[in-house]
Amino acid sequence: MKRYTLNELVVTVAVGAVGLALLATAADGAKSDARSTACQSMLKKYGAAFASYAGTFNDFLPAGFTPNSPSRSMRWENAIQPLLENGRFMRCPANTPQSTGFGANYCYNVNINAKLPFHFFDPVDPGKSKLSKYSRQLPQIVLIGDAVRYTCVSPRQLGCRPVRDVSGDGIKDSARGADYNNYAPMRHDGNWNYVAADGSVRSISFAEWQTNMNNSGIFYDAQFDL
Repeated sequence: MKRYTLNELVVTVAVGAVGLALLATAADGAKSDARSTACQSMLKKYGAAFASYAGTFNDFLPAGFTPNSPSRSMRWENAIQPLLENGRFMRCPANTPQSTGFGANYCYNVNINAKLPFHFFDPVDPGKSKLSKYSRQLPQIVLIGDAVRYTCVSPRQLGCRPVRDVSGDGIKDSARGADYNNYAPMRHDGNWNYVAADGSVRSISFAEWQTNMNNSGIFYDAQFDL
């Protein structure tokens, strides 16, 4: 029977440890990919629900935000819940227990950018509400995406432009009181999932998300600033 030297044993153990680490990394990656795929599947269903809602309510999208009860039913996640599978509000499987899972591209001041999809609903004076038309949305504009709140703030509305660098890469990416403007742009191994106004589901890198947060693109279109 062959006797192994101490060096040979050390090398064998080291190789085994590296192999186990690689297997664990691959398993984590596969798990993350599966969660991202499930997340995108949910977003696809949300996109279809928004189209269905608009078809029922004269082309209007629901509100991004409203005051509390009874007008909470106008908030987007409540408004489209009956149109979802089993009437359930779905969450991204990679979110933390404290986070919402998905958030809407919301602007409480329509006078900043007229083409943003979600605005405010005023139950006291509905005439002052700023609900958006679904058919007038730009195809590439974000409806909802990975987030830690059910509403995420557009970088074009007052007080919500990125002024802080939360990621530490030297580029401002967050509003004053909202890390990443309440989005979760690095949820899936540094990628971010969203459903666009044309119903397509997309995944972009954090760098792409950050570029769009600071420049006209998927969150707003500067040509429609008022």
